[in-house]
Amino acid sequence: MSQGTSMKSNVPARGFAELLSVLRREGGYSSARDFYRAVGARGTFGCTYAQYLNIEAGRSTPKPALVRKLMALLELYPRDKKGREFVTAYFRTLLKDDEFWELSLQALADDPSIPGQNDAPLSQALKTSVELRQVWLSDKQVAAIEGDRTAYWCFAILSNDGRDWGTLELSHLLDRDAKAIQAALRKLKSAALIEAAPDGRFRCFAKGKILAFPRKDLFLPENIDRARRYIEEVAQRRGRFELYQSLTLRASSKRLKQYYPHLAQSVSGATIYSSPEGGEDTGLYVIETMARRLFDF
Repeated sequence: MSQGTSMKSNVPARGFAELLSVLRREGGYSSARDFYRAVGARGTFGCTYAQYLNIEAGRSTPKPALVRKLMALLELYPRDKKGREFVTAYFRTLLKDDEFWELSLQALADDPSIPGQNDAPLSQALKTSVELRQVWLSDKQVAAIEGDRTAYWCFAILSNDGRDWGTLELSHLLDRDAKAIQAALRKLKSAALIEAAPDGRFRCFAKGKILAFPRKDLFLPENIDRARRYIEEVAQRRGRFELYQSLTLRASSKRLKQYYPHLAQSVSGATIYSSPEGGEDTGLYVIETMARRLFDF
């Protein structure tokens, strides 16, 4: 039996299953099969497609580990409306007792130790702005971007600018060999990430959109070390800090993670300042927030 699911056919999982199907479609996956394949199939889910289909059909209930993966893949944060609805539906499926569920809600209501009981209007506005402009990338597209450092930076330029770019322009800006630029552009075009203009220049396939990378963990991208290596290489050579704020503290891992969604949303909210056109003071920025466990203490 796969560790991803519990195959008890008598579990009434209809409410959770229906919500999962809705959120999957809203995430850009028109079918369960498309979703299963796009995010890595069994390697991601830990179960077969037939087992996953049983979950969406309400014939079985997933184990918590798979629910966490689903939340990561669909970017469902526990303090957001959709995230709360998803977790609630899952709990009700597990409990199978509405009266006990109501008791649970009363016991957990207005807990002052849980940050973000009431989401701030600005936080919700920023999140809504991001969701309306979001386009999900497939694993194949992510591999084309992150598997080659030149392709990574070519795509960073094309996805953040409103005009078309030629090979020599990119070569000059990125200080990279024109042949390497051409090879990178071919990879990006093959993955349907960029389009060729009639004059041979290139543009991003989703101008003005926010491109979302699939995650197998809610707070960590799969290839964090590789992506950050690309960023540090350029930052050390050409970049500079304009803001740095740090805090060293001892904390419970479980308690501190309750604050992570707020940190993540503060980063994605910065997209409201994104500009498709260059200006006298514009630059390519990376906005990061991180929590690093240094050692047990």
